[in-house]
Amino acid sequence: MGNSVKKETDNKYQSELMFNLKKKQQNLSRKLLYTAFSGVESPQGLHISGIYKKPIRATIENDPSLREMIRMRSEAQFQYSLTFPEEVKNDKNIIAFFHNVRSLNLHFLNVCSDRTLLACDIIMLAKTWSQPADRYEIDNFTIVYRTDCASTKRKAFRTLIYVKSALLPHINILFQNESITGSNHSTVVALTVCSKTVIMVYKPPKCQCTGKTKA
Repeated sequence: MGNSVKKETDNKYQSELMFNLKKKQQNLSRKLLYTAFSGVESPQGLHISGIYKKPIRATIENDPSLREMIRMRSEAQFQYSLTFPEEVKNDKNIIAFFHNVRSLNLHFLNVCSDRTLLACDIIMLAKTWSQPADRYEIDNFTIVYRTDCASTKRKAFRTLIYVKSALLPHINILFQNESITGSNHSTVVALTVCSKTVIMVYKPPKCQCTGKTKA
């Protein structure tokens, strides 16, 4: 195809994609193939020319991501867990969910229908790309913090925090700071919920912010 895999799959509007694998496939890594094949809206729209050869399975020797995951599991200060909120929810704990939504305008219906997300008490979304006129109400939740793009063009910034409406009497925002300078963007929001403190900190990997924020 004419565009690169990354550029082509960033185009969310395409309904069909054609991948030519007749050339040497070893130039496409496992993660690049995954990115390419998942860029189409449905399996019916994916067309592959040539013979698909299963990429080499990730091992400690050939995959730095796998090595990092193993290191984090062995050295992490917190217990690695895949427990879902629905399984641990009770009256004593507060469950907060953070997600880099990359345009709430595009993914709002996904957020509203995600049972795992809706089982949480606090939903913290970064990079909402939202504008003041956008409406993002969710049943049984209340927006306690929100920032929007100042211009008419949606940009990859801004933040939104939902809290279960039943918890509103117990919410207190302690501190909030959202800094945008050029392409640099960082967000810090601290709040208390039923005597528990929740802090949301978001800083993109390429952000050059070096200063420290003190609450």
